[in-house]
Amino acid sequence: IASSRMLRRRRTRRMQCQRNSTVATAPSRRRKPNFAEKLHLVLSNQECRRVVAWLPSGQSFCIFDQEEFVKRTLPKYFRQAKFESFSRRLKRWGFQKAYTESSQAIYSH
Repeated sequence: IASSRMLRRRRTRRMQCQRNSTVATAPSRRRKPNFAEKLHLVLSNQECRRVVAWLPSGQSFCIFDQEEFVKRTLPKYFRQAKFESFSRRLKRWGFQKAYTESSQAIYSH
């Protein structure tokens, strides 16, 4: 009895994790979020605000601390953990670098 409870708990946890990491497309089908959807999740997350956030115009976003972004945010939301890979994907999705300083970068679309 105890082992069947443990199996049910594991299944429930697994399903919850899958629900949290997928995007609803239809009531019965789910898919993994694409790069733009993940980026939007990061920019909407209150916990990430001191590292990356929308600028007041809403047309651009700023990465305030690239080192912290690479260390904490990239591994959590994206497969790659290199800033160069992240910036290439931004470029592929039509974002342009508007400004860069040593630890800051502003991207617009």
